[in-house]
Amino acid sequence: MTAPLHLSNFIKCLIAVLCICTSSLAQDTAIDQLHYLIPNLNEAVYAIAFPAIPAKTICDPDFDPKATSNLPITYTSSEPDVADIIDGLIHIYGPGTATITASNGVETATQRISVSDIQKPYAIISTPIIDICEGATVSFRAAVDNAGKNPSFLWLVNGADVSNNSDTYTTNALKDNDRISIVVINNDYCSPISSFASNSIRVSVSPFTPFTVEISTTKSSAICAGTAITFNASTTGNTNTPPNIKWFVNGKYTNSTGDTFTSSTLNDGDVINCEANGRSACLSNTVAYSNSIDVAIRNDCEIVVPNSFSPNGDGINDAWQIKAIADTDLIKVFNRNGSILFQSKGYAKPWDGTLNGKPVPVGTYYYIVNAAGGTKKLSGSITIIR
Repeated sequence: MTAPLHLSNFIKCLIAVLCICTSSLAQDTAIDQLHYLIPNLNEAVYAIAFPAIPAKTICDPDFDPKATSNLPITYTSSEPDVADIIDGLIHIYGPGTATITASNGVETATQRISVSDIQKPYAIISTPIIDICEGATVSFRAAVDNAGKNPSFLWLVNGADVSNNSDTYTTNALKDNDRISIVVINNDYCSPISSFASNSIRVSVSPFTPFTVEISTTKSSAICAGTAITFNASTTGNTNTPPNIKWFVNGKYTNSTGDTFTSSTLNDGDVINCEANGRSACLSNTVAYSNSIDVAIRNDCEIVVPNSFSPNGDGINDAWQIKAIADTDLIKVFNRNGSILFQSKGYAKPWDGTLNGKPVPVGTYYYIVNAAGGTKKLSGSITIIR
């Protein structure tokens, strides 16, 4: 039992009077009577009242432990690195727990103190796009936690501060493979507390490239009327999505699209070109116009087959000359029995009236010409005269 403070003071005064006014025997008798009247007299006089210490943070100021006793009190700490005693007050040094002991020279009392560290702020950044064209504007936004009421923001590009104190960072000066991150600072504590660097976002920056289109044809020389001719378009700079290509004849749209154009109805002097629309990112131009190709139509395309020739070595009509044979046309010459005497694909070397290097006899022979891919056939007889 602990005596009330006013009773304790009364007892001290009474003892002091006894010490002055009575003999030693009388004092002892009086004290014995007091012990009889007030059990646990020593506890009542020398007890220490030490209330619990609230939880603290490392930013809390020095404070009074608030222990009380009838005698002077001193304090000690079990963990001076956490909390120690300075001029009778508890001073906090760092996070952790410590036992604070209050002593009046007779009795002791203890309480635990718990000191928490300051929670670091946290940040994560995001952006809607990481693949951009050179010079394009891109924005980054920071989402933060435990940043306090008045945070500071330190945006970093490749680890270097870009002096942008905001939760967003907008720029058009990024280079390929630049890395963006942020550090957020909580200014609400006793000293500023910085977060660790946030996640890092790498940006892919592509340079602008010119978009071009060029056309070519499968026929490099003049063609016969009605012959199909194909034109091909090739583009540069358009890498992600196929371009939209429109074909023109003499400046008029043909309603043909795609990277090829084929026609068998062209006329001599017709001009072919195309327009290409690029659909990839980072093109310096999105519309390109091709070179032009002039169509040449031959006027000697009718196949003319002579019905005789005289391979006698006089230099006149010594070979079977056939006009307008195409490279793909097939020619065969037979005798009366159906044996093949001569055959050729194309007609680069006209028949000279021989078989295996020997002249065939004077007489009549028969031919077949398969022209225009087999769609046109000519046949008849040919007479050799010497």
